[in-house]
Amino acid sequence: AMEHFTAVIDELTRRVRDPQRLDQSLTRTLAPLFSGAQALRTGIDAAGYFTSRDGRLSLALVRPLSESDDPDRVTAFVRYVERHARAAITEQGLTGRLKLTATGLPALVAEERAALGRDLPLTSGVAAGGIFLLFVFAFRSVRQGLLGMVPLLAALLCTLAFVRLTVGGLNMITSAFIPTMLGLGIDFAVHLLARYNEGRWQGLRSPEAAASALRVAGPGLITSAAATAAAFAALAVNRFRGFAELGMITAVGLVLSLVAIATAITAVLALPRLSLLHRPPRPRVPRGAGVGGWLVRHRPLVVIAGVTLTALALWRAPRIPWSYNYLDLLPAESDALAGMRILSQKTDFSAEVAALRAGSLDEAARLARALRGRPTVGKVEWLGDFLPRQQRAKLAALARLRPLLSGIRPAASAVDRAALDRALEALSDAIEDARFAA
Repeated sequence: AMEHFTAVIDELTRRVRDPQRLDQSLTRTLAPLFSGAQALRTGIDAAGYFTSRDGRLSLALVRPLSESDDPDRVTAFVRYVERHARAAITEQGLTGRLKLTATGLPALVAEERAALGRDLPLTSGVAAGGIFLLFVFAFRSVRQGLLGMVPLLAALLCTLAFVRLTVGGLNMITSAFIPTMLGLGIDFAVHLLARYNEGRWQGLRSPEAAASALRVAGPGLITSAAATAAAFAALAVNRFRGFAELGMITAVGLVLSLVAIATAITAVLALPRLSLLHRPPRPRVPRGAGVGGWLVRHRPLVVIAGVTLTALALWRAPRIPWSYNYLDLLPAESDALAGMRILSQKTDFSAEVAALRAGSLDEAARLARALRGRPTVGKVEWLGDFLPRQQRAKLAALARLRPLLSGIRPAASAVDRAALDRALEALSDAIEDARFAA
């Protein structure tokens, strides 16, 4: 008792010296002292609100009325909650002293939507700009750079339309198809324009050079596009939806890229009126001819080196780590991600849950015991936690009490509620005194 009394005096002293502590509820601050650690272990404070284990964080559970996972609706819901929560913080004069963090699946969806809206145009622009600059540097022609990029961008728009009509939209995984499609699709334009330039350097007119380029490079382009598209389309059998959609979208995008480049570039090259757009650069003598000769002369050494490097790569391949954590895909500075980690580390609650089904209570009990023994599982709840236990012993105790209670009958007159309250309070005091004496 003296220890508790001293703790109260110490807390009051701290409040005199630090006026900011007056904003904290004295009852909530002293509740763990008088109720033991039970409140902290269960994550519920003296007033019945959810808290962290140390009582420094308060949690509010907010669920949307709509069960839709549409990013537009989910983002609107999260922003609505955040806006009203910040308004409440401002009204209470707690701005700068109380931090708000929204987490859980809706907040993660909103963060993912914001990240895609911010990063997707950036990565697409960097990929397109880099490809265009490399194209201009290699062909020494801005015109042919535009001639190769414009059909590819048109194919990209058509692929996005396909995405909208089929899967509905992009996510963190499927959005990777854009730089992939740009990087692989530009190869078709590179081969086609390279063959066209060779024909022009040999003295062919533009229409004949365009026809020759399509006739010579066409079969190889079709084979390359079909093989690459088939490799991506193989991902469609994957049960993971993100990979399946990524494979299907990229395969369709590559086919559309080949069609757009083969038709548009050939048509532009064959039209005399557009000769300004397809004027070939001056031929140049390749400077790296000596490299090819060296490789031919030392072909055994090259083959041995290639086989050795491949063997080393295969030896290390099984040791590549694999992460199943979806949260690793989100930006490291994400507030929702930080909130998820805080929940798992400092509270008994989590937004990451898994529901398992058992065929019987005994099987469910064994499964619960096995899960509670795993270090990666924070908390386990099962049906047995909500069922009464030791029923036979309880029934035996009730049977012994039955003779004592058999003579009690309900009062015929109205109950005096005030007297009943006083009697119950006296009973509570008596039980507390008995507990103290014990």
